[in-house]
Amino acid sequence: FWSRDILPQCMETWGLNRADLVHTFGLERDDWIEKHTREWLATNKAYYNIRFALQKAIDRHDVYIVTTKQKRFVEKLLQERLFIDFPSENIFDTSRGLAKGEILRRLGEQHPEASRLWFIEDKLTTLLKVSADPKLRNWTLCLADWGYNTEDERQIAWDDDRIKLLDQGNAIVLLGETYTDASYKEPNYARPLKLWERHANDHERLNEIPHAIARMDRGEETEDDVKLLQTTPKRFFKGYTLAEDDSILR
Repeated sequence: FWSRDILPQCMETWGLNRADLVHTFGLERDDWIEKHTREWLATNKAYYNIRFALQKAIDRHDVYIVTTKQKRFVEKLLQERLFIDFPSENIFDTSRGLAKGEILRRLGEQHPEASRLWFIEDKLTTLLKVSADPKLRNWTLCLADWGYNTEDERQIAWDDDRIKLLDQGNAIVLLGETYTDASYKEPNYARPLKLWERHANDHERLNEIPHAIARMDRGEETEDDVKLLQTTPKRFFKGYTLAEDDSILR
């Protein structure tokens, strides 16, 4: 049985602090990336529809990423996993000591002309902290239901007047199109999103390609790997070097 108290209890018992853990974890990830870049990229799932909606949002609006992940890893994932050219100056990580709420406050002050400010987050406790801060009342808060949250936490968000529960369909509309309260649809968990179904094959292919490449690098490719890379359209290989026959990656 796991509880939320395990981590702080272990840290206290072993005399650890958050800053040291974040630094050590970052060094381990740096080493993994340096030695096995494609393997590391393959472990990070790409949400196919969100990728294109995010690019459309960047083209139309001021978009920022506020994350607990160290900035250099976020940039690498955006560039080499999602193939998105995201402005580096618009990425803020909390490893420098600023909480997400404080970063949001500063961004709000930076854009006094904004008609609406949106904060999409997958950690409920973070949203509740922001919700309780009177200085952040002008932010519309959204819980991404496909992230790191449980069914109970999604229910809490559903019952909270300040928090919108976003599934991928609503997030795509929010990021990629004109979004109003009238365009919001209650998440339907009884059936998959039609938009998701439409791109399901592309989504699976996009996520499988790095795994296939990593196995080829190790000389462990299967017949299915070779077939996948031979039959995949060029658009999926943005950021990679194609072989002379334009089918299998080097």
